[in-house]
Amino acid sequence: MFALIGFVMIGGFIVAVVGLIMLIVAAAKKHPKKKSVIILLVGLVLSVGAPLSAAVLGLQEPVDYTVTTKAEGKDFIDKLDPDTIKDQTLKFKVTDIGSNGALIAFQGPGRFNVMVPASKESKAVKVGDTITVTCKSAGNLFGLSTVTGTLDE
Repeated sequence: MFALIGFVMIGGFIVAVVGLIMLIVAAAKKHPKKKSVIILLVGLVLSVGAPLSAAVLGLQEPVDYTVTTKAEGKDFIDKLDPDTIKDQTLKFKVTDIGSNGALIAFQGPGRFNVMVPASKESKAVKVGDTITVTCKSAGNLFGLSTVTGTLDE
């Protein structure tokens, strides 16, 4: 969706520039300026309207999985497929945090762990925060469902 908004914005800018050039040429040759003004206005509306409409509509990056309750967590664990989890996004509320040097484990509702590399951002997460992770793999570690991934900012 964001790529589409970007294309519309860039396309609108290009149309506005073409309209401006047409307006300058029409003024220099003393031709009617109606078409060039319309093209210029359409370009401006597209280039300004696309990001404004996205902001007004509150468009956000899509999330593949959202876990906020224990029931959703258990459902997530039951449907967890290691073959299809790669590059999926998971948004969940952190219920516990553990550290193992280079990795930080965030526990989600329903008792599953998400392991992410230790970084300034991951160390700043507190119990009760809602975070989004891009998943890399999934499996079962000592009887506990575990997902590895990277923390989205």
